[in-house]
Amino acid sequence: MFLHVLYAFIGSFCTYLFTQWVPINTPFYFEEWLLEFILDPLLFLAAATVFFIGFLMQAKIVHILIHLVTKRLPFNGWDIVACLIFLISLFVHIQLGVIQTMAIYLFSLIYGFVSVR
Repeated sequence: MFLHVLYAFIGSFCTYLFTQWVPINTPFYFEEWLLEFILDPLLFLAAATVFFIGFLMQAKIVHILIHLVTKRLPFNGWDIVACLIFLISLFVHIQLGVIQTMAIYLFSLIYGFVSVR
């Protein structure tokens, strides 16, 4: 379905925004990172919202893939495009921010696995 591709694009875009809005510097100091969010609560609210939407969209793609594989349903072209967007965005976002990308994708994988019935 085209909706699956839309989920993949929205999840990829939200992951990109999260990696840009929540930079993690190489000598990581938790106090500075936390202080940045305390002094700019709008950035924290925007980043938290984008994180939540992003991991839900990515989890929906994981859920769809697991459902299609376990039920042995045929893949259509849109499902394959959604899978490719999911995988390509993973590798692109790792280049932008490893920790932020791993956070979103790990949450989405765990939530995607848990939501399978």
